[in-house]
Amino acid sequence: MSKKADQRIINEFGKRVREARENAGLTQLDLAAKADIDIRQIQRIENSENATSIVNAYKVAKTLGVAIEDLFDF
Repeated sequence: MSKKADQRIINEFGKRVREARENAGLTQLDLAAKADIDIRQIQRIENSENATSIVNAYKVAKTLGVAIEDLFDF
């Protein structure tokens, strides 16, 4: 994959996380605390600043009550 394609995945994942978090009625701080992830990492995910680990992706999905594949369905 190209860097452009990689960035598209990061961007879309971040958008999905933000949408799911907002639909769950959580703030970034709430999500970070419940998922046991640093608040800055949640901000980086949602702002598409970097790719996250599969472990963090799993924690976010589980905390938001969505299937992990839903966060990648784009």
